[in-house]
Amino acid sequence: MDNNSFITNFQSPADLGELISFHGQGYGSNLEALLNDSQNGTNWTVPSYAKIGDIVFFMCAKSSVDYRHMAGIRKLARNTGDPAIISLADDQYDLHEKYAGKILAVGTIKNAPQKRAAGSAYPGWGADIDNIVFLKQPVDINEFRSFITVSTRGAITKLDDTQYQALMRLIEKNNPGFLSVYMQQSQELPGMYDIIEGMTDEELEAGSKQSSTGPAPIYTTTTALRKRNPYLPEIVKRNANGVCQLCGNPAPFQDRKGKPYLEAHHILPLASNGPDHISNMVALCPNCHRKMHIVEDQSDINKLTQVANSI
Repeated sequence: MDNNSFITNFQSPADLGELISFHGQGYGSNLEALLNDSQNGTNWTVPSYAKIGDIVFFMCAKSSVDYRHMAGIRKLARNTGDPAIISLADDQYDLHEKYAGKILAVGTIKNAPQKRAAGSAYPGWGADIDNIVFLKQPVDINEFRSFITVSTRGAITKLDDTQYQALMRLIEKNNPGFLSVYMQQSQELPGMYDIIEGMTDEELEAGSKQSSTGPAPIYTTTTALRKRNPYLPEIVKRNANGVCQLCGNPAPFQDRKGKPYLEAHHILPLASNGPDHISNMVALCPNCHRKMHIVEDQSDINKLTQVANSI
């Protein structure tokens, strides 16, 4: 998977003074910021290597309600005798108790990370997170600690592809239809088909029930496309003389004009900076064309390279 994924494990306020200060400035706690700004996204701590499109799992730290944090803060608030401060601390304790140790939302990095100013409340690197989807059933750390060890040294736990896919499947299991909701909101989900391939029949059935019999939703997107020479595909197909240049079989059917149907293929993809040149192109049957894009077998690539160079 080209994108990164990680858990951002946010904590409750460090002490009573920080809670009061943030509340006075209208920030509230990290948990409040996430819950109250789900549509616009907020700036969160991310690793410096993060990039646009990376997936972020929001987790409220398990220690958020222990004596060092909200339990201790609530005790200090009661010692002040100030009803407003006591109420503030009690509300925050209840909120953190509900989500402590749980992943409660998933989002996508919106912009490149920026180094935060010296002396800021949260040093390090930050980025805006959008397309945030909240889980109807948050996932408790006990459900994924067998395959993910959440970092206790920092806010970020980087996930490898296997962990990412397993966590996504667990979220889908607890929240049937989550993947569909996320795709409709974000338009793209890295590794989607790898995630789905690992789901059980029951999980697939539960997720499919979330779809509608009406028209599929419409979304708009901006895509960068490579300019192509329009003459080259016809040249390579004519050179193939109706025979797939990988499997060696005749084209499987004829098009509406009665011509053998083959598809032009760039051996080194244009997306990987391959040249739009006859030396990088061959003609393939639809089956072999799809195989090249899915399997990318090196022996097939070598064979097609030889074919292209021999013409």
